[in-house]
Amino acid sequence: ARSICDAELREGLRAFGRDAATQGHANIEAAIGAGRRALALEVSDDNKHALAQACTVLAEKLLESSAPDLQRIASALVEAAGLLGLKPPAVDGELRAHLVECASALRARLGAARPVFRPGR
Repeated sequence: ARSICDAELREGLRAFGRDAATQGHANIEAAIGAGRRALALEVSDDNKHALAQACTVLAEKLLESSAPDLQRIASALVEAAGLLGLKPPAVDGELRAHLVECASALRARLGAARPVFRPGR
């Protein structure tokens, strides 16, 4: 399931690179679903990282949109922060600023949104 999460994340990032946002969002949502399944099968740091990476990418892409869905972004970042033991964003009047700050902290902790190396790629 973690490999599927990684593959969907990679395809989502490629889709965003081709300006195919609808497909990119679908791939990232699929990555999140696979990451949740991986975590349900085994609670491990690798599975937490994979799911947190997908949630953070979703939030970052949604923050880039012209009319961001702040509640959806908050939900993704709260999930990612919880997985990594970071403070989740505050949900108040300054929501967008808190979300941007949390996304930046998660990106710093996760590193670049890149596929995990697997032999044979």
